[in-house]
Amino acid sequence: MAAAFDELECLEALEDLDAADQQDIPRRCITDRMNLFHSLHDEEFIKRFRLSKTTALNLLDKLQIQGTRDGRGSPVPPHLQLLITLRWMATGSFQLTIADSFDVSQQLVSKCTAKIVRAIASLLQDYVKRPSREHFSNIRNNYFEMSGFPGVLGAVDCTHVPIQSPGGARAEKFRCRKGFFSLNVQAACGPNLEFFDFVCRWPGSVHDSRIFNNSRLFFDLQHDLLEGHHLLGDPAYPLLPFLLTPVANPVGQREVRYNISHSKARNTIERAFGVLKMRFRCLTIPLKINLTTVMATICSAAVLHNMAVKYKEDLYMCNDDGAEESVNIEENIEHFVNAAGRQKRNNIINEYFS
Repeated sequence: MAAAFDELECLEALEDLDAADQQDIPRRCITDRMNLFHSLHDEEFIKRFRLSKTTALNLLDKLQIQGTRDGRGSPVPPHLQLLITLRWMATGSFQLTIADSFDVSQQLVSKCTAKIVRAIASLLQDYVKRPSREHFSNIRNNYFEMSGFPGVLGAVDCTHVPIQSPGGARAEKFRCRKGFFSLNVQAACGPNLEFFDFVCRWPGSVHDSRIFNNSRLFFDLQHDLLEGHHLLGDPAYPLLPFLLTPVANPVGQREVRYNISHSKARNTIERAFGVLKMRFRCLTIPLKINLTTVMATICSAAVLHNMAVKYKEDLYMCNDDGAEESVNIEENIEHFVNAAGRQKRNNIINEYFS
């Protein structure tokens, strides 16, 4: 009888120990996994997430992301939510592929990307803004050294970002002239490829000139620009005193030299779009998410691009699939020429390219 009593005491003691051990064991938490900020070198980190570790941590501080849980109930820390989103933007991979690589659920990837791109897009006005007048001279001089074109403050153009059909009665408005559904995104940049104006809300069928004529940039240039300064645009834009376009049918060497110089300077916006799409491959495939999140994704890509330019982040990539196509000269809208714009263009041709 005494032996049986001792065995019961031993069993109760073992159960108490098991209960204590179970209380000490933490719940499965993704933060216990290998921290990519520590395990990857800077170059490896940039290849995967398009930002350096320092820039990503600075961005994390600005976003103030709250922790969340995936479909399995596991806590997902803010830094991992950011890395999931950056990886999705950098590769454009299926969400399930991203989920498998981070050992989270596909639902979590969908939730994280939608939340984080909106948070990053909210920084658009902080990182995409026009240069101050104090910087005009530096920008103008950089463009002149680059191309020989005087008075340039930047270049403006549009690019199509493919999307899935939004459905509904207005779906065909998003079909661009190349036959796929898209958003027509307008941007302006300076000589260092940093965007200072970004418009992302127009369907793909809308013409570049209409987007420009209805933009805040157009209004601001009309009322607040130093005399003798201007943007450069391709033949899809109207010729205005503050927006110079190439000569559609150049006659003589002066106009040919003007067009060559104009092309060299305007090339900055085409290169900027190319770098943007190389950094974030999600912009090169039809985005299978709702339209609001698509716009937030594109705007967040512009914010991250400017951060990378500002902090001189290297782009460790070896191809240029995202290079923009030049606009067909037959699509010009020279019939919208403004008399003052024509006079200004003629003066520049005669003074600088004769």
